[in-house]
Amino acid sequence: MSTNPLLTLSPSQIWGNQANNPISSLMLTYSPNVIESLALAPISLQEKQLNQTLSQVQAASSAWSQLQADASAVMSQLTTLSSGLPFDAQSASSSSPSVATAAASSEAASGSFGLTVNQLAQAEVDHSAVFSSATQAANISGTFTIALGPTSGTSPTTTSASVTITSGMTLEQIASAINSSAGQYVKAAVQDTANGYQLVVQANQPNQFIYYGESSSTSILNNGSGELGLVNASSGGTVISSGTSNNNTEAVAQPAEYTLGNTTLQANSNTISNIVPGVTAQLLSVGTTTITVGPNVSQMESSITKFQKDWNQLVQDVNTLTLPVNAGPPESSSSSSSSSSSYKSNSHQVISSPQPLAFVQQAQSVLGETVAQTAAGPLTMADVGLQWNYSAQDGTLSWDPNGSSQISANLSTLLTTHPHSVASYFQTLSNKLMPILQVFAQGSTSVSQTAQSSLENEINSLTLQKQNLVAEAQSVAKTARQEYLAMANSMTGALGVYNYFQNVVLGGPSSSGGGFAT
Repeated sequence: MSTNPLLTLSPSQIWGNQANNPISSLMLTYSPNVIESLALAPISLQEKQLNQTLSQVQAASSAWSQLQADASAVMSQLTTLSSGLPFDAQSASSSSPSVATAAASSEAASGSFGLTVNQLAQAEVDHSAVFSSATQAANISGTFTIALGPTSGTSPTTTSASVTITSGMTLEQIASAINSSAGQYVKAAVQDTANGYQLVVQANQPNQFIYYGESSSTSILNNGSGELGLVNASSGGTVISSGTSNNNTEAVAQPAEYTLGNTTLQANSNTISNIVPGVTAQLLSVGTTTITVGPNVSQMESSITKFQKDWNQLVQDVNTLTLPVNAGPPESSSSSSSSSSSYKSNSHQVISSPQPLAFVQQAQSVLGETVAQTAAGPLTMADVGLQWNYSAQDGTLSWDPNGSSQISANLSTLLTTHPHSVASYFQTLSNKLMPILQVFAQGSTSVSQTAQSSLENEINSLTLQKQNLVAEAQSVAKTARQEYLAMANSMTGALGVYNYFQNVVLGGPSSSGGGFAT
């Protein structure tokens, strides 16, 4: 379907450039786009206002969601602290960390014990004969098996893995074949020595013999010409070599051996779980050390500072998203020693409701007034390292485990001597503060969720209005173009009449080059 040229050509193409022609002068002023723009002007204004309102409502909804998430984070950490679990944390230290290190779980009892490391657990390492090249064919072919078994026994306890090599394989390819077929038991690699290249095979576990075997029809493991040399002698058959009995061993498989008090013990690993209940030791070298177990003060403090940071995030977001003005740091007066807060307009405010600020102020009051009666005596927020941020004066908390010029505190000592008294403080705080947090942020009837639901309904309504406005704009634009066509067709006829009067009736010059015949 062809498009009407009155809609596609420019006014000058249709009506010409005839300054003395009143019809052309009029039509040169207008185009389909101009007519459409004039018709859509009221709708465009409505759409602009609607978009602004929609953006504001969406921003408010997002802000309420952020405040709900902030309050939920405070609730979550307060629940953790009030459970007492963070204050069960224990740590372990070693007087000689080069001999052994240690870690403690919450089940470990505080105290010290001596530890002597007599020998470290070690994996068996075997080597082959020396070869002149690692990348040339070794000219060895056949099949052999690899398995593992404890040094306390005389036979393997694992299923044997079968390794097949061919005469064209290099020493590096033989190592790859071992890793591919028996990688669950050993690790093979090529070692560059002063005399040549050797295949090195190491058990994946300490204190385990490597058992080699081959069929009676082959002999490729022996230490001789055309053979690998992983063992000293082979007569074929089933298991033919293990540990130091016949293998070419570089490192002997052995258990870890250590002494606690007057008792000497062995282990298959240098990592000793529950060396005493709740303590894991990592043996590193032969020697003596003392392991000390006590409250993990650093971890406990981290749990408290997590609460402080979550609280501060909540307060800062409430201040940013709800206050029309923000208070800055105090400014000293030049005429006196007094100081007062400075204020500035807050361009980030998107929530006009007073509820978030009222909620925070109520929570601040509870936090500041809570006193817990504990085994260590009455405890306040200052005793657990928390004080109001007096420099900012914005309702946030500062972390002062050692107290301040206003309030004395020694949290490290308190956590070392009475960790569960600190837990009791947070239990008392939780009983008072949690209901306030829940009213604001928990469940479908909470303040924050109710606000979000209301705003979501408003967003849906505004979105529908916007869709209707788009449809209305399309209809208005279509009507405007139709009206333009009707006017243009009428003006084309009028231009013909005008030219006729100019030429015939008035005898003047006609207007040339303008209009379409009708």
